[in-house]
Amino acid sequence: MLFQDFVKHHIDGVTLLEGIVTDCPDCSTENIKMNKQMTIKKIKEELNSADSPVAKSLHHGTGFKVLMMGFKKGMILIEHKAHVKSKLTVLEGAVIYKEESRVVELGQYDEVEIPVEITQSVEAIEDSLCILSQGAS
Repeated sequence: MLFQDFVKHHIDGVTLLEGIVTDCPDCSTENIKMNKQMTIKKIKEELNSADSPVAKSLHHGTGFKVLMMGFKKGMILIEHKAHVKSKLTVLEGAVIYKEESRVVELGQYDEVEIPVEITQSVEAIEDSLCILSQGAS
């Protein structure tokens, strides 16, 4: 599932902390279990034919979720709002994190706290792999 589709499907009306949406075939427990294995490899493979960022759930539990996001250079995660406390960490590459009042360039191992209910976006300035952690800290 491409990240924009994931955002549209899960954030527009479904808080990520509510867990897995049982009527969604992409989010069934069985599908999530299969996707947990080799998550990063799957993201990188899907990026070869993707037009937008690719995201997959790496881990989730009560009150938190960890997503892996892959970007090809130039890909943009469209403007959206985080509905829960979040942090973006760059594992590979470099991205520009933008919100209403700031722009932050992030390189490998850099991180940024993402405020709740503030419009933000992410643009890859290199092929990149990021972790988005959401929820309880």
